[in-house]
Amino acid sequence: MLGHERLRPAQRVDQPAIADPAGLAQAVGEIARVLEPGGRLTRPDFQHTDEYERVLREHGRHDVARSFGMYSPVRVVTAPRPN
Repeated sequence: MLGHERLRPAQRVDQPAIADPAGLAQAVGEIARVLEPGGRLTRPDFQHTDEYERVLREHGRHDVARSFGMYSPVRVVTAPRPN
């Protein structure tokens, strides 16, 4: 996965706002598609972690986890891409 240090400022996107469920599903699906082998998606969120998990599993990411115990109500979704 590309780190921000490898991106030019014009390419950097922090917390894009996606208001509709279809757009969110499309964005998460695209992340799953382009994630480099061995890369890992890590996404903190207050509301949509169940949707991230569902879409990632639909895209073949079966090792998806959601954290519990972080600052409530934030959860973190992680999903590695196998090598």
